[in-house]
Order: sequence, then C-alpha cells, then structure tokens
Amino acid sequence: MFARNRAVVVGCCGLMLFLFGLSCSKPADIQHQQSYTDNGVSFQYPGNWTLVNNRFDSGASQIRVESPQGSLVLVSISAENDTTGLDEVFTLQAQELYDTIRTSGRSVLQESTVPVSTDSDGSPRRGMKRRIVTQMNGAQHLYHLTVYQFRYENRQCHIVYQSEDPYVMDTVKGFELVLASFHKK
Repeated sequence: MFARNRAVVVGCCGLMLFLFGLSCSKPADIQHQQSYTDNGVSFQYPGNWTLVNNRFDSGASQIRVESPQGSLVLVSISAENDTTGLDEVFTLQAQELYDTIRTSGRSVLQESTVPVSTDSDGSPRRGMKRRIVTQMNGAQHLYHLTVYQFRYENRQCHIVYQSEDPYVMDTVKGFELVLASFHKK
C-alpha cells in the first residue's frame, strides 16, 4: 500500500513540475544573440528565438522571428519600388490580429493607437502602436501591435512586433534588440 501511494505522490509531483515548466515563460535570451545578415539588412535577435526567412518571386522578403511564447517580430522587406506605406501595413497587420482575436472567440472591448518613433541607423524612424483589450468568458486579455517603417535605397522595410500581454515583459527585450541592431548592409 505504501509503495502504491508513494508512486501516486511521485507521479503527481512529476506532473505538477512538468505543467509548471510549461507555464513558465522564457525571457528573451539577449545574452546569447544570433545574427541575421541577408536581403540587404542585418540585425541581432535573442538566442532562444527561431527565425524563418521567406523570399518571394517579386523580390520581397519576410523574416519571421518568433519567441518560445509565440510573440512575433516580423521584418518585411518590399520588392523594389514598392510604395506601400506605414498606414497600409499597420492596417493589414491589425486586421490579421483582429482575425486571430475573433477566431479565438474573444470580443474587442477597447483599443488605442498612438504614434511612436525611434532612432535607427542614425535616422529617426516613425511607427504606430496599438493596444487592444479583449474579453472572453468574463476574463480580459491584452494584445500589443507595433509597426515601424524604414526606407533604404528603392526599398521599404517594416518591422512588426505582436505579443499577448502575459508575454510582453519577457519578449519586448527581444523586439528592442532587433530594432536597435537593425541596419542596412
């Protein structure tokens, strides 16, 4: 009897530790950075994030850098002479986020959008940031979307950051690393 109870306790403790490990978020590992250099740009990103580079026949590229929690930094490089502006990219990214929110069964309670700016490569860069408060089954949830626009030569680049609130504190350092280290080659 003692052996069976001990096995149950050990099994339950192991399950609890496993579930606890799944629920713990992993901060952006900015001490062990990885480098990306291609498509005329370079940047650093956290060592525990994954990168997928998609190139299109048009000459455009989309570099997807994702945290273990699913927060996303998307570096989108236009084809030559593409004139897609910040407002249009921001609207498209926001629409994709709203589609995700609706698919999850959440309803939007509140949203706010503010202009943002940063310095990169010695030049000021403008962007937009949206905060979206949602609700499902009485619980509120917060999403963040930030888009910056960069221009170089005859191409444009947009850097998008998308995260859910519980992970913002763990992933915003990764976004800041990409943004601060972003340079044209």
